[in-house]
Order: sequence, then structure tokens, then C-alpha cells
Amino acid sequence: MGTDLIVVNDTYTEDQLKVFAKHGIQYPKKDEIVQLIRIDKLPLRGKTGLIVAPYNNQFIKDVAHGVEILKEVSFDKSRFTTLNQEVITEEMIKSIDKTEKV
Repeated sequence: MGTDLIVVNDTYTEDQLKVFAKHGIQYPKKDEIVQLIRIDKLPLRGKTGLIVAPYNNQFIKDVAHGVEILKEVSFDKSRFTTLNQEVITEEMIKSIDKTEKV
């Protein structure tokens, strides 16, 4: 998609860090500039995840609401801002998504 973002939150729970270690997942670090690759709608969790470069990780098994799925690792949009330090909103996500489909 080509949109540059700044990582503002690299605090993860102990459980998340265990999953990352188990699967060899690399994750964005605070103050890095990353590039949005794809938007990952997580309907079972009601959240929007972002898949960003250079962190294009493998697919892993995930369980949400008792359903096992195979999914690519994504990171919650709240972990990022725009280069102008604007919070990523659902409206921005929809706008980016529309732009890319044209």
C-alpha cells in the first residue's frame, strides 16, 4: 500500500512475547518507520490489524472465539501513527483501503 507509519507502542504482554518467540516472529519497535503492506480485518476479534514491512511474518494458527484459523501475523492499528503523528482511525483505514482498490 505504501503508506509510511511510525511505531508508537512496542509493549507486548508476556503471552504475546511467548508466541512471538515460539514462532520466530519479529515485531515493530518503538520509533521505527514501517510501511503498511495490507489491512487485516479481524472480525472475530472486532479489531483492525496492520501487516507492515519489513515485518512480513509467516502464517500461524490462531484461536478466536473457539475457532482455529491460519493467519498472517498483524499488529493492532493503535501501535502506529502517521508520519504527522496522527492516530490511525477507522476512517483513515477505509480511505487507504478504497485508494488501493481503484
